[in-house]
Amino acid sequence: MAQMLTPRGYSLSRVLDSSRILLPLAVPLILAGAWSIHQLGASRMRRASKMRVVAIYFLLSLTLGVALYGGGGTTVNMFFDCFLAIAIILGILLDRIWQSEIQWLQKGGAWRWAAPLLLFQVPCADIPPVHLHPLRAAAKEYRAEVALIAAEPGPVLCESPLRCYDAGKPYEIDPFNSTSLVRLGKLDGRVLVARITRKEFGAIQTYEPVGEMSRPSERFTDEELNAIEQNYRIALQDSKCTIYLPR
Repeated sequence: MAQMLTPRGYSLSRVLDSSRILLPLAVPLILAGAWSIHQLGASRMRRASKMRVVAIYFLLSLTLGVALYGGGGTTVNMFFDCFLAIAIILGILLDRIWQSEIQWLQKGGAWRWAAPLLLFQVPCADIPPVHLHPLRAAAKEYRAEVALIAAEPGPVLCESPLRCYDAGKPYEIDPFNSTSLVRLGKLDGRVLVARITRKEFGAIQTYEPVGEMSRPSERFTDEELNAIEQNYRIALQDSKCTIYLPR
């Protein structure tokens, strides 16, 4: 509960940024929206509709997803419910096509079986499917990262808590929440900067080199990033991770 009540910043510009996630799903989104509005209109006339709950679920999940995306540190997970609702609605629409009494639909044909595949490819136009070879390469990189973190003595500061956990290191600092609290004036940011300057951490893990991070960062203050650059050196860098060791 304490984690859920931790304050965080909110930005209307981030609400607009949610379009980057939704645009690749424009066609399914439009279909789901039109179907939901139709169901709610029909339910008013008939006083009841079996599909009304699904329609409300989609519209609420989309609205809440866009609104909550404005919070600091949010990402695609704000739309998981929306994606689930879209999948349910597309399944209903495909079932209606299968059960249709229109003659040219009843004839069947290859296109009828290709329809689900075509719908599946719509969101993949912007994000291609992940293949097994890149996954194996990523797993190999991850094991090397965890092994290096585990080999270093003392506490470790990780931007990715999972890497610290798999390396058997204690959970000391949550970079996102601590940075948010510093910016809200509820935490003294000088404490962590001093620990970095004293090189108390056996290793510091970030997703990308400190010098390439956009500032301000959601997970580190500028003072922390400067202290890392001055007191630590890059010991490992791959496609998704950078690990620093004391100079």
